[in-house]
Amino acid sequence: MCLLDAIQKNENLFCYDYSYKFSTENKIHRLGKRFKVRGLSGDIDTRPHGFCYLKLWQHDMDGKLRIAEVIDMRIKGSIETDELGTLKIYRKKAEMRWLEILPPLIAFLRARGRKELVIEHYDKASQVPI
Repeated sequence: MCLLDAIQKNENLFCYDYSYKFSTENKIHRLGKRFKVRGLSGDIDTRPHGFCYLKLWQHDMDGKLRIAEVIDMRIKGSIETDELGTLKIYRKKAEMRWLEILPPLIAFLRARGRKELVIEHYDKASQVPI
C-alpha cells in the first residue's frame, strides 16, 4: 500500500523518461556528461526511469568532493551552465503499469492468509525458479 500511495502521489513524474541536451551541442544525452553550474562540478542522472536529478559537487576542507546541492530537473526543466549554455530537459511518455498491476496484487495478497502464500521468482536468464 505504501508503494501504491507513493506512486499515485508522484504519478505525473514517474510516467516519463528523461533525457537532456545542452544549447551548444546537437546531441541528446541520458547520462555521463560532466559540466559546471555556478562554479560547481555538475552531473546529471536520468536513471532509473522516471528520475532526472542534477548533482552539484564541491570540494570540502579536506579536498574531498561532496554533494553541495541536488536539483530535481523534472520540475526545474532547464538551467544555465558555465560552459555549455542552457541545459534543457526533455521528457517522453513512458510505459508505467504500476497503477494497473498493484491494486489487483494488493487485493490478492489481502485475500490470502500469511501461511498460505508462497512467492517464487522465475529468473528468465537461467530459466530456473529462485
